[in-house]
Amino acid sequence: LCAAADDARFRRDQSMVNDILFRINDRDFLGMLYLLSMADTLAMGYEIGKEKADNLAFLYDTLDNELSAVKERRESLIAEFLQRIPEGELADTARHIDLMPPEFISKVDAARMDIVSRDVKGINKLMASKAGAVVRILRPKKGDTGNKVVIYSYDFKFFLKAVAGIFGMAGYNIRSASIETRADGIIVDVIRFTDPQGKMDLDNGQLKRNILSLMKKYITKLKPKNEIKIDELDIEVAEKKVAIGNSETSINRSKPLVGLEYKIVNTELTIENASDRLFLLYDQINIISKYAYILRAWVETVNGKVQNQFLILNKKTNE
Repeated sequence: LCAAADDARFRRDQSMVNDILFRINDRDFLGMLYLLSMADTLAMGYEIGKEKADNLAFLYDTLDNELSAVKERRESLIAEFLQRIPEGELADTARHIDLMPPEFISKVDAARMDIVSRDVKGINKLMASKAGAVVRILRPKKGDTGNKVVIYSYDFKFFLKAVAGIFGMAGYNIRSASIETRADGIIVDVIRFTDPQGKMDLDNGQLKRNILSLMKKYITKLKPKNEIKIDELDIEVAEKKVAIGNSETSINRSKPLVGLEYKIVNTELTIENASDRLFLLYDQINIISKYAYILRAWVETVNGKVQNQFLILNKKTNE
């Protein structure tokens, strides 16, 4: 809050507000942070602290109003679920909605309620199994542009990088991905993918074997407090890239991120126009993670070009 109050852009930049909402996500927690921040600011002295105190008050009101609207939306969604799902599932569903970030709540409507129900069942299975991840590979529907997999997992360090590497090693391009992290650290990762030629793999059995064997090796069998063996995965990825002629030393891949355009606005990094290929997302994450923590990611491919967005946190400044 103090860092944001130093930058008056938050008064006109909704992305800054969204970033803080993602980190706080609770009105009571916001109130406690505001009290501590205001005390710290005023302790600097009236002349120094007045403008910042005014900014803090404005920022608090903005965030409180946003979180109040989110709370109302959550309560409305839960009320809708009361009419639609068995009573035995209500508590878990209400908890799931309560733990999801504000952006997720704003997207949920009656048409997506079946997705919420699916996710609740997947997360319950994750928690009951004591596994590191539960993977559901869904059958393609008419009109789909790619195979779809949903991964329920704990928020392991290097999770996103590991998933990107696993799909590349299995021979698939990630065409789009939406990663939502609940307040309790459970991840809901929805991925759409194809083969390198942009075609779906209709052999569901082979597809499952390709992905699940690698998921079991690196993620599925982990306990919640374990760490992914990312060094082993990096070696395996490097060997796979060499085997398919996609290494950084090969002539046509000497610049693995050639053609991309990027911009950083506050804590949002946007990468565009790089041609999609195997391991592209893995390469992007590998570079970003050297300098920043990736809090969230939105991945999309349009006409063979990537449009990826990352919410990041500078490792040195924690901003």
